[in-house]
Amino acid sequence: MEPESSNQGDIMDRFKDWIQIEVAQGDASIHTLRSYQSSVRGFFAWCQDHNIDQIGATEDEIKLFRAELIQSGYKRGTIRTRLAGVHRFFDALQVWDIRLDNPAAKVKAKKDLTSQAEKIAEKFIPDREAFLALWEQPDNSRRKESGIERYCAFSVLPVFESRSSVPWI
Repeated sequence: MEPESSNQGDIMDRFKDWIQIEVAQGDASIHTLRSYQSSVRGFFAWCQDHNIDQIGATEDEIKLFRAELIQSGYKRGTIRTRLAGVHRFFDALQVWDIRLDNPAAKVKAKKDLTSQAEKIAEKFIPDREAFLALWEQPDNSRRKESGIERYCAFSVLPVFESRSSVPWI
């Protein structure tokens, strides 16, 4: 059973009012509020395309929504944001006594298994090969690195140790 478009508009207006009060103790940024509304509109469109009742959606259907976001190439943060908006929508339905449960409560974005060291290395050393190439000096090089250069390099290089062998000097 799909809500009629006028009912969908009414519920979206009600949701907009609700999130302005409920999210961040009533102090959410306009960007957060727009993001939640956009997430719910996207979920409604997806439900309509798949003949799913937006209000009566199940946890498995929310997981299918997440799977389609993943298959569409959305990044983990975007998926997390979209699911957060849908989660808050079903929170509102519970508060309004329209639903007893929140089918989105346990549906999460895929965990990021990247270590903190990897994240730092990717941020500050985007070209790993170029960084490692700095250490491949020709044998006839007369330049000697200073102690601080060697210290800095050896502080960063262990980040790569787990991924591949590093040409230690």
